[in-house]
Amino acid sequence: MNLFPAQDIKDIRVGDLLISEPFLSDDNFTRSVILICDDTDGQHLGFTINKELEGYNLGHLVDPLSSFDKSILVGGPVQKTMVQVLHTDPLIPETQPVGSGIYWGGDFEVIIEKLNNDEMKIEETWFFLGYSGWGKDQLLQEISEKSWLVLRHDIKLILDMDIDDIWKKCVSFLGKKFDIITKFPTNPRLN
Repeated sequence: MNLFPAQDIKDIRVGDLLISEPFLSDDNFTRSVILICDDTDGQHLGFTINKELEGYNLGHLVDPLSSFDKSILVGGPVQKTMVQVLHTDPLIPETQPVGSGIYWGGDFEVIIEKLNNDEMKIEETWFFLGYSGWGKDQLLQEISEKSWLVLRHDIKLILDMDIDDIWKKCVSFLGKKFDIITKFPTNPRLN
């Protein structure tokens, strides 16, 4: 079952948010919102911003940050052992802007040092294990198949939301005609 209308999207760009179709069958992306951070030559890379890694926090995975009780997010099914970070500090060397005052990556040692010295706020950093990736033109094909809707919105506002509300709120930003979709159960066969 596919409930999304077609979108006239010719390109996906850094800072776009992908909202998964409510009954997408791939468990990696069920009711996901993905922030696109790279769009090189028709290939795309992003991070799922609304799925927490169960049973682990930042201190478990990054020893120099063991004093922080910060959730880790599941960025996607690719390279699940690689830690990535979004943050609000434009002065981190080699960081890349993704929009709304949010930056991706940069010198990880500098990020660790700034966090430990209280020069960066832990509340304004988001850590991910893995990422979501698409080959050349694959994402545009999936959008044409109505698996994803594209939302262009204030990323910082979205990242500051309660993680359990992100998918529903992003759908609601698409307009009233989508409100009914947010009320569907995750698995309608269980009703």
